[in-house]
Amino acid sequence: MIVGNGAINLAGILFSLMALVHLARLFCPFPVTIGTFMIPEWFSYVGFFFFGALAFYLFRSRHRVEIVERK
Repeated sequence: MIVGNGAINLAGILFSLMALVHLARLFCPFPVTIGTFMIPEWFSYVGFFFFGALAFYLFRSRHRVEIVERK
């Protein structure tokens, strides 16, 4: 089953925004705490690459879906 382009676009945009939040935290460090645990800044490197890769994958797969639908 092929998911519609709208859902793929929305997920890609959300993952892109999450990657940008992690990138912003790298350039303008601000504390993030969950309960009593402080999230270390190095976690933003992981988050940026993880969410950036997911967004890239979704936007790339959207392009492939468009090519398949044209045929």
